[in-house]
Amino acid sequence: MPVFAELPQAQVELGKACEEGGADALIAPILSEFTANLDFEISMIKDLVSSVSIPIGLYVGVPFKEVEWEAILSTGIDFIASFPNRLPPFAAFDNRIDKVIYVPSGLSIEVYRTLSSVEGVICLVYVPNSQLKADKPFNMLDVLNLNIISKYSFKPVLFKVAYDVRVEDLPLLVKWGCSGLLLDPSGTGSDPSHYKRFIEEFKRAIKSREGPPYLPSWG
Repeated sequence: MPVFAELPQAQVELGKACEEGGADALIAPILSEFTANLDFEISMIKDLVSSVSIPIGLYVGVPFKEVEWEAILSTGIDFIASFPNRLPPFAAFDNRIDKVIYVPSGLSIEVYRTLSSVEGVICLVYVPNSQLKADKPFNMLDVLNLNIISKYSFKPVLFKVAYDVRVEDLPLLVKWGCSGLLLDPSGTGSDPSHYKRFIEEFKRAIKSREGPPYLPSWG
């Protein structure tokens, strides 16, 4: 049951903390609001790639051109991550690299199935509204939407955790179709020690489960 960690920037200290906490992969942003300087971001990403041993993906959330896409691929990353409406076709269907596709609730069943069938897509990440802002509590609808998406996806479905999802909620998420977690510790802290603890808590809960996890997305 993989645990991905989401970083606010490609910071080596945070990446190392997540790796030490047990993260199986990292996702850092590129073309982000923090820098607006592609060359500087690429330098940071290359430093991160050379500093950790786990796979690294880049989240792209803004429009970009093909020349920028080639620069992104040159960083040595393992995959890219994005919402499908923010990923241009020249990137979405580029078979040189794997993709992690973020999805909201409310899309049609056919869209989830089709997204998960695109070559190179390794998993979907369900991002519920409750995990976008601290004032929107984790709720029953999040769990039911997770079940719908995982039931119709051909690929594993990860659940994004940022705020009030507890480690005690993990068995419930697994029961309703969760195949892994995308953890975003930035909602509750910013220092490396917090990132490490945040990852460790969920990783420990996963390891303590008896028997294999329920993975409906793999059939």
